Amino acid sequence: MFSEIIASVFSMFLIEPLQAEVAERVAAAKAPTEIALASQECLTTQAPRLLERATNEVGWAVSNAVGLSIGWTDPTDLLDKSAPGCAQLIGVLNETPGEGEA
Repeated sequence: MFSEIIASVFSMFLIEPLQAEVAERVAAAKAPTEIALASQECLTTQAPRLLERATNEVGWAVSNAVGLSIGWTDPTDLLDKSAPGCAQLIGVLNETPGEGEA
């Protein structure tokens, strides 16, 4: 029960903003379709991994949710570079300034 609550809160404060920021930055980069598909594949594989870690490590979940929401944590830091599609996505995101960056 407690882990389900943590997973739900973590999803709302980290997974959804992560997905939104990734989509925004991919669009801003005018990335090719293959990168957009890679981003979807990456997030599809990473979301369950991140939720599992959040339920097992509540402190990690809280610190990363807060860090992402106030801009201290880069979304690419949460993605596994070896996961399908993530290396391409991380490359594009690292080339594209995030919100508030120039």
